Amino acid sequence: MGCPAIKTKCQRKTLLWNAIICLILAGPAVSVKVLNVEQNSGHAAVSGSLPPDAGAVLKDPRFPSAADYTACLRFQFAKLKKVNILLRVSTNATRPLLQLDLNVDQIRMVVDYQQRYVFLEKGLEARRWYAVCLLRERAALRVTATLDGQVVGVNALQETEAAKATDLSFGFVDPTLNPGGSFAGNVTQFNLWKRILNEEELKEVASCKSNVQGNSISWEDDWVFQSPVQYDLKQEDLCFRESPSKFQVFPAMDHGQSTYLCGALGGSLLTPKHMIEVTRLYLTAQTQRQDCDGIWVGATDEGEEGLWHQPRSGLSPATLPWAFGEPDGLRYENCAGIEPEGVTDENCEMKRCPICSMTERVAMTLRGSCEADLHNTKYTMLLKDEEFFFEGYGDYTISLKNGAWLWMNASRNETLAQMNPSRYNYPFGRQRWQLRSAVCGQEAGQVRQLLLTRCQGEQFTCDDGTCIDLNQRCDKKHDCLDFSDEVGCEIVRLPPEYKVFVHGLKGGNETLRIQAELNLENLRVDTHEMALETSLNLTLIWLDARLTFVNLKPRIRRRLQRLRGKGQHHVLRQGRPTGTDGALAQEVNLYSGSDNPIVSSNKYHASFTCNFDLSRYPFDQQTCDILIQLRDDVKWDVDGSLVQYVGASLLEYQLGTATILPELVTGDDSVHIPLTRRANPVLMSVYLPSLAMLSVALLTLFFVMNNFEVRCITTLTTLRLQINLYTDSLASLPKTSYFKLVDIWLLFCIFLTLLIIFVHAAVDVRQHSEKHRASERPPDLEEKMLAGSFGFRARLTASRNRVARRLRGPSLSPDVDKRRLRAWEAEVLGTPPQRTRWCLWCWRGGWCHRFWCCRGGRRMTARSVVWLGRFLVAVLFIAFNIYYWLTAYNVI
Repeated sequence: MGCPAIKTKCQRKTLLWNAIICLILAGPAVSVKVLNVEQNSGHAAVSGSLPPDAGAVLKDPRFPSAADYTACLRFQFAKLKKVNILLRVSTNATRPLLQLDLNVDQIRMVVDYQQRYVFLEKGLEARRWYAVCLLRERAALRVTATLDGQVVGVNALQETEAAKATDLSFGFVDPTLNPGGSFAGNVTQFNLWKRILNEEELKEVASCKSNVQGNSISWEDDWVFQSPVQYDLKQEDLCFRESPSKFQVFPAMDHGQSTYLCGALGGSLLTPKHMIEVTRLYLTAQTQRQDCDGIWVGATDEGEEGLWHQPRSGLSPATLPWAFGEPDGLRYENCAGIEPEGVTDENCEMKRCPICSMTERVAMTLRGSCEADLHNTKYTMLLKDEEFFFEGYGDYTISLKNGAWLWMNASRNETLAQMNPSRYNYPFGRQRWQLRSAVCGQEAGQVRQLLLTRCQGEQFTCDDGTCIDLNQRCDKKHDCLDFSDEVGCEIVRLPPEYKVFVHGLKGGNETLRIQAELNLENLRVDTHEMALETSLNLTLIWLDARLTFVNLKPRIRRRLQRLRGKGQHHVLRQGRPTGTDGALAQEVNLYSGSDNPIVSSNKYHASFTCNFDLSRYPFDQQTCDILIQLRDDVKWDVDGSLVQYVGASLLEYQLGTATILPELVTGDDSVHIPLTRRANPVLMSVYLPSLAMLSVALLTLFFVMNNFEVRCITTLTTLRLQINLYTDSLASLPKTSYFKLVDIWLLFCIFLTLLIIFVHAAVDVRQHSEKHRASERPPDLEEKMLAGSFGFRARLTASRNRVARRLRGPSLSPDVDKRRLRAWEAEVLGTPPQRTRWCLWCWRGGWCHRFWCCRGGRRMTARSVVWLGRFLVAVLFIAFNIYYWLTAYNVI
């Protein structure tokens, strides 16, 4: 039995030595001197317990007025006033060379005598350490502010000549310069460097890992301390750490009140997952409160028997460690509690102690008090002697006295209001307060609604004090258990003098500029009727500075119910909030009408007449104008307007870029819609068929010449088809007094086909003439000529040569000789004499042929007529097409 005891003693010695070694290796903890200047709040000065204006002073500081520098410090405020000057570097001038003034939502600084602001997205909280650095870049003419190592603002500066610094005050300001403007809280570690710290160095300064000292001014310098309370603090304690959650046991109450209280405090009722947690929670409750007979658990099956879920989130918890035989209450016991044996189901009206998981310090906001100073609406919730106490950042407190909640001004010891009794008698959420002093224009004795909430930033507070996302408010879904998120959803505030038909611009000669978004949803162009039929969605956008909007959501258009007129009116959030409404007991972000436009949408279906010029059909480009009538004092903002077609592609036209034309251009406000005809359908239905018919007609010139009927019937058929195509084309288009390009094309095809018919007729006439002459020649001569005997041709040639020599005389010209020779040939061959001739030359197969044609004598042969027709038709077709298609595509 002694051995285990010895072993335990050895273990204790080992643990002790290990702790000693760890302390030796870690070295001594770095401590930092901290100044408590909370007496600067002014309350202590009134009572006379402590002298005011406590802090640290550095005379003739080595301040680099004409160079770059980085100044860093740490602070923790306890109280705030309108002015809370934390740092001031003075010169002989009136304005400071450097000054830092804090408030909940902003940092106001003076750098090189120039005042600049940095607005914080998340407000500062009381009793929390912050690290602020100012980086002054002289060459870039700018100052950068960082908070806890993160850049929160960059401001431009003007170039100035800075004087030498005479003194530096840290933690307060001289009351002769700004009475009551000193900082109230704790300050430490002011350091200044004669250079710009980089990002890594700034993070090291803010991380509390080391006590970094400045190379120009250091916290270790010989400061003169003026009545502060000095104490030392570990370096790591100067950085903010989230307050750890703890288990808080409250007095016995029913399950509904327990759920309300934990939710309003930002926590929740705990739900055990196994028996070990059941035992731990039960022992915790018995340790903090001896009078707890039982504990509530965050689970209920109200609504559906047997389906256990968390009251607010609706999530089903994991398997609960039920006690033996539980749950056994059926519909009479719907709330879960803890007993030593496990989880049991109990009647929800029973009194049990709730265990809430919550932080030790909770930041709260009081809304609806019409308080102009933001710091007077902020509170810190503390737990004192198991009672809630709300300490304000400014002069106010909320506390429970004699069973009644009182809202007081601590600096004047004045009670402003007392909360009326409520269901749970806690000030969380929206409560009704009986006024004891005038507030927001209401006299004492009247009842006013106030909201005490822990919700921060973009959150909305339900009536019971729980928080939801602000975007969930007025989204047509109940997100609060009490349905308060869908109450009072009007988002526009109209001034009393608001009139719908007055645009609100100052000056009688000013005009309201309206942007337009015109979406053409479908479009039908009737060329025959010269009309355009469309369904369009017209959206008008304008600014009205008379309006104020409430709680606009990003990227979501909120409908306006109170603006009269046709169509639906919406507002589009584009600007930042301009402020809040302190008179309302809810989260309100106000947006100016001069930054957030009103959007009015309406759908129309209309038909418009278009003046089409069809002279270039089907290669024409048309325009249609949609006329929109505006008031005389309203004009289009052409540069900011947009017109677009969102429908399906048009079959007949290709839509160009539509634009809005002001009255100065067209005489009326109109939407200009350019249309370019799609020529492909006409090419396929008119041009290609007509070209095919013309090609068939041209091919008849290459048919056998003796088959006149086939050539003529084929050409006449194509001519008839072309005439039918032309008449159909005329019927499908508006009747015009001028020719269209398609008309010219079809008429040309008809004309060329007629020309081919004439050629065929001429060929047929020549063939009959040649047959007639051939029948009148001597049969023997014809046979010899057809036989082509060498003797006959040789004798004919010799005889011709002799006659030519005999007929040729010295006094005769060559033309006379030629005429005599032709007369002899006519006599020999039996043909009439020729009086004129001309020569047509062509190239075929490498041989040059001569075709003779005589006027008044023998005409061309049938084959010559065919070749002449082919040539003329080809020349006309090529020349016409070159000119036609160059004209169609705007080349000439």
